[in-house]
Amino acid sequence: MSSSISFLPPELQLEFLKFLDQRSLVSCRGVRVSSLQGFLSPTDLQPIQKVCSLFRDLIDGDPYLQYQLDLVTAGLEDGPPAGGPLAQRHEALRKYTDAWNQLKWSKQIEVPMSRSGLWELFGGVLGQNTPKGGFTFTRLPSVLRGIEEKTWTVPKPGFELRDFTMDPGQDLLVLIEKPRWDGPTADRKHHLHLLSLQKSPGSTHPLAKGGADLSHIQNLRDPSISYTIQIAGDFIGLLINSNRVEGHEFLVWDWKCGQLKLRITGDQLISFAFLSERHVLFCIFDQNNLGAELDPQLVVVDCRESSGTTQTVGTMRSGLFFQYPPFHHSAIFLQMEIRADPSPSFSPDPSLPVPFHLSRNNRIYLVTLWLQVHHRQMQLVLFVPSKTLLDVAQSAEKAGHGRDGTYNIPWSAWGPDGTRMMVSDHPRSHVWVCFVYGTRYIGLEQPQEGETTAWCRVYDFADLPVRRGKGDVKEENIIRDPASLSNLKSREAMYHVGPSILSSGNIFNEEVATTYPFRWKSVELGVPLTAGLQHTCAVMCSEDSIIIVDAQIYCPELLTARERYRRAPTAVAVSYQTAGVRKV
Repeated sequence: MSSSISFLPPELQLEFLKFLDQRSLVSCRGVRVSSLQGFLSPTDLQPIQKVCSLFRDLIDGDPYLQYQLDLVTAGLEDGPPAGGPLAQRHEALRKYTDAWNQLKWSKQIEVPMSRSGLWELFGGVLGQNTPKGGFTFTRLPSVLRGIEEKTWTVPKPGFELRDFTMDPGQDLLVLIEKPRWDGPTADRKHHLHLLSLQKSPGSTHPLAKGGADLSHIQNLRDPSISYTIQIAGDFIGLLINSNRVEGHEFLVWDWKCGQLKLRITGDQLISFAFLSERHVLFCIFDQNNLGAELDPQLVVVDCRESSGTTQTVGTMRSGLFFQYPPFHHSAIFLQMEIRADPSPSFSPDPSLPVPFHLSRNNRIYLVTLWLQVHHRQMQLVLFVPSKTLLDVAQSAEKAGHGRDGTYNIPWSAWGPDGTRMMVSDHPRSHVWVCFVYGTRYIGLEQPQEGETTAWCRVYDFADLPVRRGKGDVKEENIIRDPASLSNLKSREAMYHVGPSILSSGNIFNEEVATTYPFRWKSVELGVPLTAGLQHTCAVMCSEDSIIIVDAQIYCPELLTARERYRRAPTAVAVSYQTAGVRKV
């Protein structure tokens, strides 16, 4: 008796197909019999061809399966049952993807910014502290996904606030209290306070079973301490930047039980982002340029395999070190940063009836290295899909590498085909840093002579839309030859499938070519162009919006200062939506 479901009635075959995950469904729908020719005889190919055609016809004729295919093609996941009937969701999905593909606005809103200095944009919620010490949170609306705008407040905490972050999907607000060095209430500990964001604003989070306060002692006084913090599911990651001899510290807690999972120290720790629900990615290099023994590289560590005992970068007991190509001896490294939003385990507030949302596996990591070569400063950008790093990490772990000791991954094993590396001229704000969301990256276009308004460029590194979309555009919109990024704008989507090549003897010793495909499109923002645009305008993006920070009436030094924590301008910020236009 055959075990193939092709012998079952069509209605039962459909039910089996509905149990497939999205990628299996894509594979089932997209099998090409021609790829099997040469491996199987014509006699063996014939029944396979019939089965593939049968499954394709079944999937194409079923509205639910077609909706699932369109979701995975767009890099999205289905929402909760409250998100509406199937036909309504599918129509919303078509409009949503069309709005992003065409960069069409459906709404524009202005949200004034506080003068109080701290802000956060995560999961479609904008948070900022107020002059009186409390917080105001604004849930940004989405016309196409049916999200209504909402504003609420959280009261002033009973301590001096240094920074904060949030996860609206878990109703989690984390406030950072830095050490107090003097006075009767002196306390040398860093404190992370775990609070409810919206359901019971400001009260202890009910899932913080290990206590409402995560703490870590600071042994030496350092008033200039700054922080980078991110939430990823059960984990909270904190990078403490210190100028003292102890150097930087990177810590990961399981916030629900209060357990410290990972602690790494060293001046070489520069920036981090969560890569999965168990992996963290950080970049390291010798920031003091004391030698070439530690060139810039990326490190992946499994938090669940760590004990929480102190390690240094040089004595790490486990981890995968992803190597760059060998740098030219004249390269001087200035700074390095990883940007990716949202965290890989993020999902929307379950009370929101959203029809769909960003897939948890759909991320691009933007690694920026600022360096000086031959007396010229450059901004080297590396776009890395999460799949590239995770595939290599999982293969290495299966082989036993990186679990009991560190393991180096050469550039040839991950970089040439799995990334895209370029020199970028896009003006970059060091304050308004939410310019990556999912697989999209947004940057300001360089102003051209005669232009009166600002433009931006939206990049998309989503694999399926790029592979499928290039079949529907004019040949002149497909860049197949080796090419660098052009300063010319394009209102039509450009598909970059040819390699990006960095010549030898400049940044790297040898020529470096990367080939991961992407598409980009320019759009006019409607913001008046002034001299020094990068000082008065910044662009960010979220799941539904392009956000423009219009700082022409602010103090420009706030946008250009290389502060370790985010300071808002002194008045209004501006933002646009693509599934609507938004001003913040």
